[in-house]
Amino acid sequence: MKEKYLIMKCEELGDQWECECNRTPITLCENWQEWYKNNKKNIKYSFEVYEFKNNKFKLIKRYDEPTEKGMALYYWNKKQDPEKDLPNVIYKYKNRTKKEAVPKECLSFIKKGTDVDNSLSTCGTISFFIDNKYYVYGEYDDNYYSLAY
Repeated sequence: MKEKYLIMKCEELGDQWECECNRTPITLCENWQEWYKNNKKNIKYSFEVYEFKNNKFKLIKRYDEPTEKGMALYYWNKKQDPEKDLPNVIYKYKNRTKKEAVPKECLSFIKKGTDVDNSLSTCGTISFFIDNKYYVYGEYDDNYYSLAY
């Protein structure tokens, strides 16, 4: 029998008395990595993956363990809401951390910016504006991009 994978949407709870998140089933599939690859642009939530094998479920990916993380340069335009919309990603640096030097191509954007807030060492972000667009060089986990505020 072929393995199946249960994908659970996980929304963290503010008051974690009984559990740390609310879990909602999303889908049952045969290849969770393929499902993620095909759907990642639309996934705006954390998720867990359970393998169903021998009539038992086994957690194989926790909601707080990203499939990919690093640093990126991204922006939101006037019509986008940073709290609801995914940003427009210009550069992505998988596995890069805030402790590493800012890439040269990102520095050229930052130098053009106004209202620059360099909180890289503490919050993992540098935010600024160019032509009424809100830019951030910051940390990302999957489709979670730091808002820098």
